[in-house]
Amino acid sequence: MTDSTSSPIDLHAWLGSTLSSPTYASHLTALSSHASLLTPPQPSIKPYPDSVYLNYPSLGLSCLFAPFEGYEPPKSAQAVSELDGEQLRLESVDVYNPSAEPTAKGKGKLPAFEPFAGLPYTFIPRAGSPPRPPFPITRSTTGKEFVLALGEPARKGGGGGPKAGNIGIWCEWSEEGVMVEFEAGEASVVQNWEKGGDKVWRVMTLFERGKSVR
Repeated sequence: MTDSTSSPIDLHAWLGSTLSSPTYASHLTALSSHASLLTPPQPSIKPYPDSVYLNYPSLGLSCLFAPFEGYEPPKSAQAVSELDGEQLRLESVDVYNPSAEPTAKGKGKLPAFEPFAGLPYTFIPRAGSPPRPPFPITRSTTGKEFVLALGEPARKGGGGGPKAGNIGIWCEWSEEGVMVEFEAGEASVVQNWEKGGDKVWRVMTLFERGKSVR
């Protein structure tokens, strides 16, 4: 369940916090409140040598942590208590906006993630002179609206048709620290890009401004 008003949560302010920090805990608590949960849910954990993913399906959220100071996350970790939270820094956040309609590929299965609990989300642009106005993102926000709000993306790709596995278009605004993946098309690459402006976003990744995730 999401609130009908824009979320006051700033996901960029969340980045850089450690797993054990009050900053991380307070953001997670705020998002859980938006989802009408009394306490934050326990995440599913996917540890790798150079990263750890904490997935919160009920919040529509996935957090990517990077170890530092030589820390190596245990490969068998299944709970937050098994991780050294002081040596894991939040590098990026994925938020989800799954389709309400089952796809042929999914064979009617429910999506792995619920819609992001912080929707509608107000994105505050930092690049540009003068800075662009705040941009409200909802479940129905399209590619055209992202471009109008943030300008032309610095990088983009995807859009492959059936032969390429119906890969959705993605656009990255590196200076704003955001990459967006849009719903997949089932036409040719050219046709998918021609219609890309009308495609609804499906995944939004927030990362440190000025960097890149691909």
